[in-house]
Amino acid sequence: MIMIRYNYLLLLMLFGLAACNSWLDVESDNQASDEKTFKDYTGFRSALNGVYYKLSEPEMYGRELSWGFLSVLSQTYEAGDVSQNDAYKAAVVYDYNSKDVKDVISKIWKGGYNAIANCSKLIAEIEAKDASFFPLGERERNLIYGEALALRGYLHLDLLRMFAPAPATGDNGAYIPYVTVYPTHYESALPTSEVLRLAKEDLLKAKDLVVQNDTLDDEMAYANRFVAEDSGNRFFSFRGTRMNYLAVCGTLARLCLYAGENEEANRYALHVYELVEAKEDSWDIYFTSSSDLNVSGVNKYVKAYNDILFAFYNKKLTEDVEDFTEATGKPKMLLKNAGSLFGDRGDGDDYRQYLVDWTIDANRSQKWLDLGASENFVRVQYALIPALRFSEICYILAETTYGSAAGNAAAVKYLEEVRGGRGCKRNIPESVSASTFKEELIWEGMKEYLAEGQTFFMFKRLNHPVLSGSESVTLGNSFVLLLPDDEKVF
Repeated sequence: MIMIRYNYLLLLMLFGLAACNSWLDVESDNQASDEKTFKDYTGFRSALNGVYYKLSEPEMYGRELSWGFLSVLSQTYEAGDVSQNDAYKAAVVYDYNSKDVKDVISKIWKGGYNAIANCSKLIAEIEAKDASFFPLGERERNLIYGEALALRGYLHLDLLRMFAPAPATGDNGAYIPYVTVYPTHYESALPTSEVLRLAKEDLLKAKDLVVQNDTLDDEMAYANRFVAEDSGNRFFSFRGTRMNYLAVCGTLARLCLYAGENEEANRYALHVYELVEAKEDSWDIYFTSSSDLNVSGVNKYVKAYNDILFAFYNKKLTEDVEDFTEATGKPKMLLKNAGSLFGDRGDGDDYRQYLVDWTIDANRSQKWLDLGASENFVRVQYALIPALRFSEICYILAETTYGSAAGNAAAVKYLEEVRGGRGCKRNIPESVSASTFKEELIWEGMKEYLAEGQTFFMFKRLNHPVLSGSESVTLGNSFVLLLPDDEKVF
């Protein structure tokens, strides 16, 4: 059994700081607290917003699961630089027994399962409510219900990708539990295949619940996905920072690829691809142009955010980054071998190089910096934490199409769509070998996900040595994070 500690009332109070001040007045009795929290529809909205809020903090996707810990594990940064942080000094050499690394990992584990607990509580409460309870009726009920389910599946997938061996290793052991009931204290760890099955089940149900809002009721859901509706209800705005329909389907594609279910991964990715292609003019999803990236002024699109399908959101993100990196004696998160990503394979025209500060003493990603833009449509990206891009959808299609009946030319086309969108003029031949095609995919992922956290998951899924320039680090068991000491199997 794995012990998981939850303090629902404490979480309510924490989430209340972000979304609903009345949560600070919760009674000590759980039943009374539940009745007060969910007495009207605003409690459901606040509960959902609260989950996103906590997941966007530095201990989770606001740092450690994006530009921080996971990026350190993928050899993104100079070891001498990150060694100024005790946890990262140990993490860069995969010393998971370090006290400081254990502290980081423990916060990730507890943060993930606390968010899951709150999703499960919200799901249980909303299942007992009729659509008439909500101002927008079935549309609103389905949206909240679907997002809670999708987050639960998304989080279990990420926890699995950290704390269990990848399916590619053939290890189907029981490493983490799949938690759907609140409250709970002891849960049995499940085989990896079962965790993936349950996560897929949640995501499939979520897909059918959010589709109405995101593809039919609101034609502008994606065009305005990172801004508030002028007219209306902010709860239905910012769909790009919520588990929207494209995000759910894209996560299904990601999950199936991780599980080795390539045909299903292709099917879900193709569904997203075809929707985006069909709605190209109205949904405003495209690859950010060179003119928006290669500029000397402050109007630089540092997140290349036009193709982001889902991002977490933290309005204090750049402040948090500055607090972590700017003080004397702290790491600046200087990039390691970044030049090789563009020079070693003849991609010197790749726009993504413009997202790197190439100053001699400050080779670092600009994705997480406030460059001082005054325009709101540029500044909005500063708060975004990319979690799923359209480029990943194209990569999944490329990988799952190669060697299939659709033909290798089709696979190359998907890969070239991203490369062309990022300015690469070097063509990949349609007759490319399987090994070379895999190399191209890996190098594409290294450029695309630079300092975003997904590079670690890419190498782990493929059970491939971590690359950094000409360096190669074979991780083996080091791909699997150690469970926190107080969460071991009993």
